[in-house]
Amino acid sequence: MNETMNVARHIENLVSITIQNTFNTKYEEPIKLDAPPDEKMGDFAFACFPLAKVLRMAPPVIAQKLRDGFEISEIVEKTMAVGPYLNFFVNYTRLAQMLCTQILSNPESFGTQYSVPREKILIEYSAPNTNKPQHLGHVRNNLLGMALGNLLKTVGYDVTLVNLVNDRGVHICKSMLAYQKFGNNATPESENVKGDHFVGHFYVLYDKAQKKEWDEWIQKQNISLDQIDPQEKRKIEAQFLQESTWYQQVQAMLQKWEAGDPEIIALWEKMNNWVYQGFDQTYRRLGCYFDKVYKESQTYMLGKALVDEGLQKGIFFRKDDNSIWIDLAEAGLDQKLLIRRDGTSVYITQDLGTTKLKYDDFQMKRAIWVVADEQIYHFQVLFATLKKLGFDWADNCYHLAYGMIDLPEGKMKSREGTVVDADDLMNELFEMEKAEIKERNIDIPLEDFRQTAEILALGALKFFILKFSPSTRMTFNPKESISPLGFTGPYIQYAYVRVKSIFRNSEKYNFDELTTADTDFSLLKTTEEKAIVRKLNDFPQELLLAAQTYNPARLCTYVFELAKTLNTFYHDHSVLKAETEALVQARLVLSKATALVLKRGLEILGIAVPERM
Repeated sequence: MNETMNVARHIENLVSITIQNTFNTKYEEPIKLDAPPDEKMGDFAFACFPLAKVLRMAPPVIAQKLRDGFEISEIVEKTMAVGPYLNFFVNYTRLAQMLCTQILSNPESFGTQYSVPREKILIEYSAPNTNKPQHLGHVRNNLLGMALGNLLKTVGYDVTLVNLVNDRGVHICKSMLAYQKFGNNATPESENVKGDHFVGHFYVLYDKAQKKEWDEWIQKQNISLDQIDPQEKRKIEAQFLQESTWYQQVQAMLQKWEAGDPEIIALWEKMNNWVYQGFDQTYRRLGCYFDKVYKESQTYMLGKALVDEGLQKGIFFRKDDNSIWIDLAEAGLDQKLLIRRDGTSVYITQDLGTTKLKYDDFQMKRAIWVVADEQIYHFQVLFATLKKLGFDWADNCYHLAYGMIDLPEGKMKSREGTVVDADDLMNELFEMEKAEIKERNIDIPLEDFRQTAEILALGALKFFILKFSPSTRMTFNPKESISPLGFTGPYIQYAYVRVKSIFRNSEKYNFDELTTADTDFSLLKTTEEKAIVRKLNDFPQELLLAAQTYNPARLCTYVFELAKTLNTFYHDHSVLKAETEALVQARLVLSKATALVLKRGLEILGIAVPERM
């Protein structure tokens, strides 16, 4: 057996070969293995029922014939026919030796043994607006994007990470207009406020001002919204925006920006730079980076050019009010606006041009957008429009739609200023971890105290968010996230630290220097030790599946289960006080291998590990 092969896959291949050799037939169906109800009956079992129809034999007869024809390998030490099942017994001595040798000799390569095509994958994530700071929803986006990029890179794909900053448009002008009205030439420095928070304050002020205007307008129109259906309400809101003084000023500002008005451009550049400085701090703390940053202000005109081209080819059509649309009925969608009647572009227009530019820049095989599921319709339109424009690569565009993230008290609303800012949340978790460390009287050197609290806080935040499948709508609970017990980041970090502490308590063995040389792996006989070996063997397959399904939550589950398996072993067995010195060494080697895999799994998720906690 190749050292890097997964045991289950190895057995499945052997079963397939044995079927062909024994019955002179090639069985095309996937080989599926089960776990016997009792470990005394083996480690894996193959049910022969599916073969009964093909071979016209009773399953117990098939199992016995397969058992007679099965060739024992260095990993499968014994087979046994049990009724309609063929059971397999793993050679744990050899498996533990191979796994631990590979992990300890080169932990950074462990898990990367499956061959994947070296295709280029482009991941766009984050995509914040420069009118407000990033909040908890952005955090989920950022963490998913980074974790997915790490996963795909780790298993061998050529990954490029990009960010498309939404730095222009109506929402940006709202903050700009409010600053003109209420800013009084203040700056982030003069107010001692982080730049993105400073600009976000004016976005909230704008919303409050327009809401006041809305309330007065509704009262003047003598409209009772409680008695109006949603469709009628949207018509009323559209009518209000046509008459709104605030919104008309925003529209006028946007038109001036697109016309290159010097005063508006100067204000826009100043406020955006404030936001960028704030964003950079947030990204650095979260551990996010980008290979390239696109800005809509530099790309939105490309979309207009594509619309002009599509209009000439008859793909798009112009309405009487001069607006330009596309009919996507063939794709099961509706008509979609591309250019407003005043000539300004909408978001879908900008995305058309930017997507084409990204393809020209990187020639990617696949493109993935990490964007909330509120935008599912938007991406359906984008991909369908790209296909109608004749871009074959549109078939490989994918929207990783993630569920919204709530707080225990309800949904966040950025325009009303009721969101949890990413920076404030990280600060809160940092303070909570500091209090937790003090309360538990954890022995941490003073110089490492703040760093450890930061590692634990960010680990808690990242793991809690990533442990949910992307499509799941979730509620973030700060107190639950920092718990050292249960399905949390600190629980797994503690499992790693526990291994390091065992080595610190050893007078003979050093964590960094320990190798598998002279280790007697045959001594690892207990159920708990075998369970650890099985989990270590699962890592490459779980890593690959997490990457290919775009689901970091799968890796979260794996590292949690590995940590839990390790803790069960520690609860039932002593390491440093084992019966013999040889057993001490074997258990330390197994513990170190497990710690390294835990650390590697967490690092792929973007989570660091402390040395003490």
